[in-house]
Amino acid sequence: MLHCGDIACKTMSRLRMNIEIPENIIDKADRCSKNHICTGDGGELCKVVCYMKDNLCFVKCLNAGDCSYLEPHVKTKLCTCPVRIEIYKRYRI
Repeated sequence: MLHCGDIACKTMSRLRMNIEIPENIIDKADRCSKNHICTGDGGELCKVVCYMKDNLCFVKCLNAGDCSYLEPHVKTKLCTCPVRIEIYKRYRI
């Protein structure tokens, strides 16, 4: 399952919409210093450049300075945030 280059991948911020993520996924993101703002209205998301099966999510970050879920990878970053990965899997944003 590879989703690269589709329109949803190019969305960096979203219109106001209700993002619903199961509590057990949010609990897994216990290192989030941003208090899971990505699940609320107006929170901007890092741009997903490429998503591959097994929860590999490569992103272009909007504000990477304080994110503990990013790992450098060539010219992009690997996002290991359970919440961001779930948002992409559910909503393709």
